[in-house]
Amino acid sequence: MEIKEMELTPEVLEQLIALSVDWEAEDSCRGYRRNTREDIEGNRIFSAEEDGRMTAYLFGHMETCKSKNSIMPEGTPYFEVEELYVRPELRSRGIGRRLFEFAENAVRSDTEYIMLSTATKNWKAILHFYLDELDMEFWNARLFKKLDRQSFGGIREDSIRMTAQEMWERSGLSGEYDAWSFGSAPDELADLVVRGVKKATSSAFALYELEGEGIPQPGDCSVILDSEDNAVCVIRDVRVLVIPFNEMTSELAALEGEGDCSLQYWKKVHTDFFIQEMRSAGLEFTEDMKVVFEEFEVVWLR
Repeated sequence: MEIKEMELTPEVLEQLIALSVDWEAEDSCRGYRRNTREDIEGNRIFSAEEDGRMTAYLFGHMETCKSKNSIMPEGTPYFEVEELYVRPELRSRGIGRRLFEFAENAVRSDTEYIMLSTATKNWKAILHFYLDELDMEFWNARLFKKLDRQSFGGIREDSIRMTAQEMWERSGLSGEYDAWSFGSAPDELADLVVRGVKKATSSAFALYELEGEGIPQPGDCSVILDSEDNAVCVIRDVRVLVIPFNEMTSELAALEGEGDCSLQYWKKVHTDFFIQEMRSAGLEFTEDMKVVFEEFEVVWLR
């Protein structure tokens, strides 16, 4: 993965616009539309490339604070990030963080501040990314609520509880989906997913074979349920690996976000979990059994 600052050549412009078309199709930001040349010209452009293909971009420009505010005095220069986008199948790999940090270092000699605004629909995951991973600080927010003028008196039950089908329909996503809960501690693990801590999960390959089902694939979506089958969020697989249990790595174990995120902890809890699961299916747990490892991203929250 190569991260660098780019000149706005015709080829770069074509790639930026193509990615913005994909972003528009995701419908993940309110009011977002694909870029034109006029939107991009005059900005500093940073990109991440892999095998000659642009996989992510960030662009923005310098501005000057026009009047004193609670953050900076009048006349202070700052870098305004206009857009930061990573291809969906490559998210949760740290590309966005590395790209932002590269741009941060590139503008550091010109300003002490980086600013940005977001109109994302997936605000919990995005705020976790900017506040927790990039160490930005919260300034302000503009919120809205569309009122149902035909309904009065109390909290609507459907604003609290939602079935998997209701969440899928509200998400605006299309295609097929699965719905399931985490087997060992559904509420606790679902909460880790919502908070952006848990980004992966593991299951026994043998159970897919036993039931005649194919294993998950990148791009597959699932509605995560709590212990009472209420929908919590929608996730999308970005990477799926089949590896022996005893070849699990520290890097992959950390993505599961459980306990102290160590490989030792992962092996302890998953040994107990798989012994029980395999026994229930009439199978035996072994150290070299195949594990299906799914890395995912949250694409919609209730």
